Amino acid sequence: MDASPLNSKGRYEDDNQTAGNVLGITDMTPWDGATGCNFSAEQKQDVGRVILVKWGDVTRKIGIDGSSAAIKEAIRNAFRLRSKRSFWLEDGDGVVRSLDRAMPLTTYTLHVDLGVTIKIYQYDECNQHVVSSEDATLYSEEDFRELLSRLGWRALREVGTYKDVESIAELREDVAYHHSGFKT
Repeated sequence: MDASPLNSKGRYEDDNQTAGNVLGITDMTPWDGATGCNFSAEQKQDVGRVILVKWGDVTRKIGIDGSSAAIKEAIRNAFRLRSKRSFWLEDGDGVVRSLDRAMPLTTYTLHVDLGVTIKIYQYDECNQHVVSSEDATLYSEEDFRELLSRLGWRALREVGTYKDVESIAELREDVAYHHSGFKT
């Protein structure tokens, strides 16, 4: 037999030995050659509770040791979500999870609210011809209120009906709206 601990076939002479024992490196800590830092098990534990969040091709590590609001803010910042759009996390089993410290440590998919997109027509009040139109995507009741305020309207009316809409919850996707007749 070969005098070295490893024979020519890459096997250990004593199957009960590990590679670390044979090579005498059991007391070494992992080394990150890219940064030149030693990482011990104690240092990795200081990281805290971390989940992986995927959105498209991007995956980020998110610490969940803070409050729900802090976790939400960390996700917003990590993925550069700069609007008031709501979002949620879904695990691999399709379960939507609340954002809290007790979340299972796994990989989640980030889903971002697409909002409600509507078309708004403004008419010439004298002869009822369309003066202008715009598309608006709304994500919250606050967005809806800002739109009405900007237009100087109190409500919207669905084109072709007499139904006044006074809340984002009443809006329907890809429907046209115009002035309801009530101004602020």
